[in-house]
Amino acid sequence: MLYCGRFQIPSRIAMKKLPPVVTIALLLAPLIADAQDYPSRPVRVVVPFSAGGPAEIIARVTGQKLTELYRQPFVIDTRGGGGGTIGVDIVAKAAPDGYTLLLHTIGHIIAPGLYRKLPYDAEKDFVPIAIANTTQLMLIVHTSVPAKSVQELIALARAKPKQLNFASSGSGGISHLAGHLFLTMANIELTHVPYKGMAPGLTDVVAGQLQMVFPDPAVALPHVRAGRVNGLGVTGTKRVPSAPNIPTIAESGLPGYDVPVWYGYLAPRGTPRSVIDKIHTGVSKAMGSPDLRDRFTGEGGDATVRGPEEFAALIRSDLPKWAKIIRDAGVRID
Repeated sequence: MLYCGRFQIPSRIAMKKLPPVVTIALLLAPLIADAQDYPSRPVRVVVPFSAGGPAEIIARVTGQKLTELYRQPFVIDTRGGGGGTIGVDIVAKAAPDGYTLLLHTIGHIIAPGLYRKLPYDAEKDFVPIAIANTTQLMLIVHTSVPAKSVQELIALARAKPKQLNFASSGSGGISHLAGHLFLTMANIELTHVPYKGMAPGLTDVVAGQLQMVFPDPAVALPHVRAGRVNGLGVTGTKRVPSAPNIPTIAESGLPGYDVPVWYGYLAPRGTPRSVIDKIHTGVSKAMGSPDLRDRFTGEGGDATVRGPEEFAALIRSDLPKWAKIIRDAGVRID
């Protein structure tokens, strides 16, 4: 007899005597049972960033809901470094059994354009499961900047080429690329000042050391409400529900401008579809709970979960889009 988990499978000699249909059923039985029993042990969720960021927060709050739903721990493993590529590579090389998952951001499809060589293929080596939350960035300027709208800011930048500075969390980061796309589409010249993380750049804009920055609405809105900065626009296609008076950049003079920021679950290539569906169902239930939905909506996010097919289509379409933006920005990391 051969043993596979709880199942006993007849030896090869014995199986030769069985009808083909029975043989196939015996071979598939362990896989079907594993999918039904999943998860039967702790699941590791790799977040490819240092602890404390929004990706880890989303992984932890959804992970807690998944733990309660499936009665197995969803353990968060933060693996920062390499612009997120170290943690991603861990998942790419993990067993495709559903017990190692990746919670990543839009940085997953930005990395192939930034790095000359990656130890994995961002599209082919992963199976998209679900986009758990979608947010966007907010263009804010210090109150000393004589511009109360996107159009006024563009006019000011054209009158003063390269005299306006915009901060970012670092070269090649989403806040940098959002700023580069903005200046490209507006046909203006701005001076990029990269920082090591968003916090110091935002601090300098709030203090008036620099003029503008593109942070997450969750961290920008407290400063806007306190009157320390002005919010001119958001980078998505819809206004933020918690700040409906701030228009989108697209409706403020740059039609077609769209920089979404998503947080999604992925699994190693080859993970069974039944496991993918089970995690997608769990994430949908988690983000559909009133506490999480209200929390992320209040922070400027959209907790509408998107499934494997829609997630895969987004990755397929946006990989070349961001590769072009990165080439145009002249950013490359060896």
